[in-house]
Amino acid sequence: MNKEIRIKWPKNKKFAACLSHDVDLVFKYNLIGSLKEVKNNPKRALSIFYKFATKENPYWQFENIMKLEKSYGFRSTFFFCAKRRHIKDPYYSIKNNKIQNIIKKLDEEGFEIGLHGSYLSYNNKKYLEEEKKILESILKKKVVGNRQHFLNFSKSTPKILTETGFIYDSTFGSAKKVGFKDNKCLPFYNGSLLEIPMNVMDSTLFNQCKSYDNAWEKVKILIDIAEKKSALITFNWHHGVFYEPEFGGWGKLYIRILKCLKKKNAYVGTLENIPKLLKNGGF
Repeated sequence: MNKEIRIKWPKNKKFAACLSHDVDLVFKYNLIGSLKEVKNNPKRALSIFYKFATKENPYWQFENIMKLEKSYGFRSTFFFCAKRRHIKDPYYSIKNNKIQNIIKKLDEEGFEIGLHGSYLSYNNKKYLEEEKKILESILKKKVVGNRQHFLNFSKSTPKILTETGFIYDSTFGSAKKVGFKDNKCLPFYNGSLLEIPMNVMDSTLFNQCKSYDNAWEKVKILIDIAEKKSALITFNWHHGVFYEPEFGGWGKLYIRILKCLKKKNAYVGTLENIPKLLKNGGF
């Protein structure tokens, strides 16, 4: 791994934060989702299929996230999976008109659309090329950023991503422990690929911490470290977890993070802004 890159943040900003969302859960009660729910809760089969029939969709949180982040003057990056190749890949189709429309709306509102590389694509250039082209055909513009599903990564991944035309990747992180992996708190080049570390993922945080208060204490420490070191901290809050009845406290904690970043006057933006800062020499 190459050395971290010191970035000149905009004037009066001590440190920076990037907000991102891996789009894994979109339709709770589509066919596959409903069958999974029935398998886990057979006694609720009738209720589940009623919700399927009425197209109830509590995981559809895009508008809520946009409204929330815009209220703070922030924008984030949404990583969409363009093709399902494996049982562990998200069970939605990028061909769905509703999904295509929200992708276009997010882009129009200043949010970034990145690729959530499928489970098997991390070492398969053909797969990544196809997935990138599918997403670009919807956006009608280049997709510059990527994060691999399940954080799958190998020695060949950076070269494949570079050859496929990605400018940055944000897979470098841990699914077991939040924090600055390998003590890296700034982006770095892995070959020709700019790697932007992912530091705090919702599921990892709440698996690691026993309570909401413990989770907030952990996050607050990491934000303070980023501020002290004039560094970058990147958050990954999966889009579906803003459905509070199922993910109690996850969305609430995200709001608390936004409030903290605003109060500390952090530079907050999408991941694609980081290579732009580097290219332009900062502000």
